[in-house]
Amino acid sequence: MGIMTVKDLSKDGLKAEINGNSTFIFNISDMLLLKFWLDDKRKSLIEKNAVIKNLKSNYICSKFCFQNDYDKAFGFYLTI
Repeated sequence: MGIMTVKDLSKDGLKAEINGNSTFIFNISDMLLLKFWLDDKRKSLIEKNAVIKNLKSNYICSKFCFQNDYDKAFGFYLTI
């Protein structure tokens, strides 16, 4: 488990900055289980499976898998 800061978020995926203390080695096409909290009133926990599409320095760009999984809090968050 590592700590990340979400820098960009869309319905299709996210870009995250990985904490400099993390010692994980990632590769393009690796599968991830991402867990992050939204900054909405409820601090909603979002869990998404994703695949790494791009790596640069300590940034990961990933695409969510299983786009049919609808999360009400996540969908509402993206519309505001």
